[in-house]
Amino acid sequence: MDRCVRTAIIFTMMMTLSSIVSVFPLVDNSQLVSNDESLPTSSKALIIWSGTIDVNNDFTVAAGDELRIYAGTTIQMGPGVRIYVDGKVVADGTAADPITLQVQSGFTWHNGLQFNSSSRNRGSSLRNVTFNDAQFGITIYNSDPVIEDGLFNNVDLVAIDLFDWANPVIRRTTFAGGGQDVHGSMTNWRYGIGLSIGASSAPFVEDVNFTNQITRAISYWGNSGGVIRGVNVTNVGGATMNISAAIFVEDSLPLIEDVIISKCDNGIYVIHATDSLITRPVFRNVVVGDSQYSAVMMTKFDRFNYSTYMMGRFHNLEVFGTGGPNSSSPGLAYGAVFLNTSGGWFEDVNIHDNTINGVKMYMTDPSTSFINTTIRQSGALIGGTNQRAGFFMRSSNNGGPSIHNLTVSESPGVGIFLSKGDVSGSGWITQNNGNEGLLVQDAFPSVSDILSQNNGYSGLRVSNSNRLALQNFESRHNGYSAPSAQNGAGMVFVESNQYGMFAGTNVQCSQCTSIEDNWGALRVEDSVDIQFVDLEVHDPNVVQGQSAIVIDDSNMNWNGWVDIDGAEIYANLSAGAPVILIDDT
Repeated sequence: MDRCVRTAIIFTMMMTLSSIVSVFPLVDNSQLVSNDESLPTSSKALIIWSGTIDVNNDFTVAAGDELRIYAGTTIQMGPGVRIYVDGKVVADGTAADPITLQVQSGFTWHNGLQFNSSSRNRGSSLRNVTFNDAQFGITIYNSDPVIEDGLFNNVDLVAIDLFDWANPVIRRTTFAGGGQDVHGSMTNWRYGIGLSIGASSAPFVEDVNFTNQITRAISYWGNSGGVIRGVNVTNVGGATMNISAAIFVEDSLPLIEDVIISKCDNGIYVIHATDSLITRPVFRNVVVGDSQYSAVMMTKFDRFNYSTYMMGRFHNLEVFGTGGPNSSSPGLAYGAVFLNTSGGWFEDVNIHDNTINGVKMYMTDPSTSFINTTIRQSGALIGGTNQRAGFFMRSSNNGGPSIHNLTVSESPGVGIFLSKGDVSGSGWITQNNGNEGLLVQDAFPSVSDILSQNNGYSGLRVSNSNRLALQNFESRHNGYSAPSAQNGAGMVFVESNQYGMFAGTNVQCSQCTSIEDNWGALRVEDSVDIQFVDLEVHDPNVVQGQSAIVIDDSNMNWNGWVDIDGAEIYANLSAGAPVILIDDT
């Protein structure tokens, strides 16, 4: 009797173990290299890979299945082969024993992994996985795997490609090279990209490194967002069929912070393409150095559309070395921070040592603000007035940008150059620049609290401007490199409001002061309907026989007035020289 019972128990246990094995079959190497047509789609099971695995054909982890890959596994992919994930993948490599995906010997590339939407919320994770010889590394459609401590070695096209509301978590991942092997042979621009985020995707990305991508490290498009934090990008450039940039944002709204970018064609490139979408990335704590063309570029595809402007925010930005000797090809830069028919908010900005304008703006509007901006040693050594300025603005729309707490120093040309358009602001300092401290040319600024000192030419030069309001302007010790009073006096107004016939076109300088300026304090030429309120002059350095203030309207064809409404003048002039010389004959 006891013997029969023992037999029944043993038989029952064997049946139970058999059931477990049938639910969780192990997939060994011989099964994977089989030519069985049923292989690419696994049955609902736990699939375990370890050792060396050969995947000759596309393989699918079916919905409900789990593929578990052990540390140290090498997966050898056939040519063009891709692993599709509809279920769950858990790849648990370690730093000492990473999992490696590579192409089989004798072939060129494989297509990596693709997560489909049915894999969402199944808990897929890839840790310490290395991708070699890939055309695509990981492609994700509307899914959410966790990718940590990954390495993508010179992926030809896109290392991680996100579509359709994909929102993976990506941490501590390195993208080493991209597109190097196919550069020069491609007929499509989309290659050499580290992380592409598109079609409403929104990943969380933290602590990632990119080096030597051809086209882009991070490329945003199609109404995407997410958070990217802790980014280091080096040497992205060389693309010829599209814009090459460390970080490229089109029609998207990500938050990107704690970023270091060096030696790239363009550092951050923001472009608005589709007016039905919003382009408004936010960048915090960003350093961009040694860019070839621009450190920060903001623009639009349709530059004749002046209705959509606000395109990004930058908080705590440092830019240096644009176009300089440490860039890939020195001398090709067109702007360190360049806004072209676009708008943005810039706060706490430090720009220095660039061979082109520190800030360059074209066709901006009131959506643009710069707050607490310092520009030092920026501007072209040779070239026109535009290129040599530290801060250059040309043209504006609907009122122009707002600039507060701006300091520009040691530019080879003009410190601040305003041309054609409105601008408002306060708290400007322009000093130790090669030419004028502030040059206003056919522009209409309304600015208060300006200090212009120790500039080679005039502290202020206004030309061909018929509407201007400056308040509390101080010109100090300027003009000591200038050849004449026409470009060396402290404040010079030439052809400002010269026609004197338009209502409301008033040029006014209130509480304006000249201290120890060379070639005189104030010079007005061919200008009428111009007003100085509470003017102060202290100790101008003038040659013998020269006056502290010169008003020369002898070439004017229109009648008008020059109004000095209150003045304090302290000048040590030679005998016979009037303090104010007026010539209107």
